Amino acid sequence: MSAEILEYLLRATVIWLALLAYYFAFGRSAGFRFQRFLLLLGWVFGLVVPLLPAIAVGAELSVIHLPALGFTPRMVTAEASETATVGWYWVDNILPLIYLLGVLIFGARTLVQGWSIKQCLRNGERSTFNGYPVIRSSRIEAPFADRGYVFLPAALTDAELTYTALIHETAHLRQRHHYDKYLLTLGSIFLWFHPLAWAYRRLLATVHEYEADAAVLQWVPARIYGLQLLHCALGPAGKLGLFSSPLKKRIEMITNKNRERKLRIIPLLGLCLLLAGLAVACSDVAEVVVAPITENQVRPYDPTQGDTYLVDDPQSPLLVDGKLDRIIADVYQRIKYPEAARKAGLTGKFRILVSADETGKVNFITVNNNSDKAAAEITVVGYGTPIESDDAQPEILAEEVYGLFLKRQLPDRYTKDGNPAEILLALDFVFKLE
Repeated sequence: MSAEILEYLLRATVIWLALLAYYFAFGRSAGFRFQRFLLLLGWVFGLVVPLLPAIAVGAELSVIHLPALGFTPRMVTAEASETATVGWYWVDNILPLIYLLGVLIFGARTLVQGWSIKQCLRNGERSTFNGYPVIRSSRIEAPFADRGYVFLPAALTDAELTYTALIHETAHLRQRHHYDKYLLTLGSIFLWFHPLAWAYRRLLATVHEYEADAAVLQWVPARIYGLQLLHCALGPAGKLGLFSSPLKKRIEMITNKNRERKLRIIPLLGLCLLLAGLAVACSDVAEVVVAPITENQVRPYDPTQGDTYLVDDPQSPLLVDGKLDRIIADVYQRIKYPEAARKAGLTGKFRILVSADETGKVNFITVNNNSDKAAAEITVVGYGTPIESDDAQPEILAEEVYGLFLKRQLPDRYTKDGNPAEILLALDFVFKLE
């Protein structure tokens, strides 16, 4: 599982939690239509906002201006490299398999439900109610609405209860609740492991039931409807799906004369501010834009312009006191020999140049095999049989190195003369098989 996926899930979780907190604090006191809108907005907002691109991803430093670096070449043993590989094998290989298994299980369950509905459509008894097609079948255990149809159990013979069920389910169709259901079902398949995906699905289904209840109350007196709720609740489990949400809350709802209260202006303004804040905090739109360095540009340090020092001294304090060792140790802890490259017998040697800001955040990485600068060396040894190849830099190996640094933090912060400094680091990577 990549760092980008984990970051996306973290940002989505923050958004969903914040909007759920708003829903429980203010949303549930508003009308059902606003509650439905708020839950759908929260779900979609959490999915989309973390995907918003940055205004700019930072400066791309021209290779012609890369400063001289004076690192001592060094090598770490093959045992250390293989230990790092084994340590990440479970995360990179087992977790994706578990995830795919979950997707297959929940996807298969949805397909089976769809197949069952298709069988009811094919073999069920057809009629209409208020212009909506109605299907009766012995395969149906409880009333529900889907695909523009109302589905009723063949065992449902009580005329008044049937009338109530028809009003209830046609209300679902009229208000397009099945489209919400499709969206949340799809989300719960691909995010089956996330508890908030199921929380949003359950809350939205409950709001759907309340909206349908409100439609029933326009035709059926509240007292009679309440007795029908109690009658079905005391009957066999699962007798009627229209009575599936919490009984106590539904009786409270049908006896509440202020069901459609409007949300006040201050909570609405608070929602707008919350959405704006989440959009900035949980996307990349707030990243700092750094002007690129042109060929003849000389940039004196000016913190008001966002400028930073570059490392141009091999003995710079930026890389002493074990800072370089900590960078290399962090690389060895996370790097592995790509399994596909090892099986294919691919080896390679290439140099990368990494730029990071004063906080250690990497904002630029490139390969530069033409540089004659001194650089630290990192050797990654795998078990396998190497093959001869003219490509000294196989793409799969370069991608492994890129993945180590992109959107990562180096272990330390960097300053020069008390001012924030941007570090530019050269590293030689050697991948070999034994």
